[in-house]
Amino acid sequence: MQRVCLTALATLMTISATSAAAGETDAVSAAADALMAAWNANSPDVLRHFHPDASGYGGDGGVLGTIDAAAVEELVAAGYDVSLRLNQQHVRVLGDVAVSVGYMSGTISVPGAPTQQGTWRTTAVWTRLEDAWKLLHWHHSPLVSEVRSVERGPARRDDRERMDGPRERRRPDRDMGRQDGERDRPGAAMLVRHSVENFDHWTEVYREHERTRAEYGSLGSHVYRSADDANDIVVAVQWRGLEGALAFGASDALHAAMAEAGVVGEPQAWVFDTEHVRPVVDREGANIGGPSDFSLFVRHKVENLERWMGAFNEHGHMRAEAGSLGGFVLFHPHEQDDVIGFLGWESIDAAREFVGSPDLKAAMEASGVIDEPDILFLTHAYSTER
Repeated sequence: MQRVCLTALATLMTISATSAAAGETDAVSAAADALMAAWNANSPDVLRHFHPDASGYGGDGGVLGTIDAAAVEELVAAGYDVSLRLNQQHVRVLGDVAVSVGYMSGTISVPGAPTQQGTWRTTAVWTRLEDAWKLLHWHHSPLVSEVRSVERGPARRDDRERMDGPRERRRPDRDMGRQDGERDRPGAAMLVRHSVENFDHWTEVYREHERTRAEYGSLGSHVYRSADDANDIVVAVQWRGLEGALAFGASDALHAAMAEAGVVGEPQAWVFDTEHVRPVVDREGANIGGPSDFSLFVRHKVENLERWMGAFNEHGHMRAEAGSLGGFVLFHPHEQDDVIGFLGWESIDAAREFVGSPDLKAAMEASGVIDEPDILFLTHAYSTER
């Protein structure tokens, strides 16, 4: 059942109009869009988009698969969850056959199976059947640096060593402030925002679980509280590797700890490899690697990351004059319109004044910000070694 779902999902493809047969290319694109919408809606309607003889290879490394209507309907009834977006797709139409290649990224969650998160290379063969394009064959494989299969449950020792390397060579360091070059370099960063019933109780539980985080590769964390609601918390965690961070995020240990700690509602969590974390130095001499007493957290959507980054860099002097010390910009490699800025500030009052200034509003509009930013004013509560 898992294989049916994971292999069939490889068919979710949007197509760029590059063929001379533009009308047919558009028709294939429309068929692929409809199939993608059906998958993301968790609908059995996906079945009508396949050729009766459809087959393919999936990203789980299995053998040639086929479409089993009963199995697909069973998965839909079980409530699986799919969230995928498609990138850099290309199609070529050759008579009654079309071939498309590209990437898909996101998450695939099937009840009773590991969650798949990341990016896949995709290839699909379409054929025209009764004046409609149907999927005939698919093939997808993981982009190794991106796709993670995150098991629920505590990591075994051999799993942790595959994530992080043998302990004798990659010993977790317990001093967040060391400057002697011996501390492990973080390979990933995680930001988590959640509300809690009582901050002091949450802190007690959080500290009790330091060893568990270390087993997954945590190198330490900084805990922040909203200046407007002391039970609204942001935690920034450094990780030895991306796989350990993702595995921890999906573990039963974490979910049990959150329940014990009194987390209210559904947390927001973002995980980034260090290639997609950009340091920002707004004031010379500022220690942007450590926690600031006061910070400004901003998350928003942008039209174009490169354009936005250019404008952001140009306005560093404006931020510095308003009290910014610097920090980090974080973005997902395949969802680059979603950007987080996490900057240290001289004071909460200075940060509030900056956010309310007409100059900032004009700068954001000029840089291509396309939604209402999510803004938090944070104070540093404490740091942990793991």
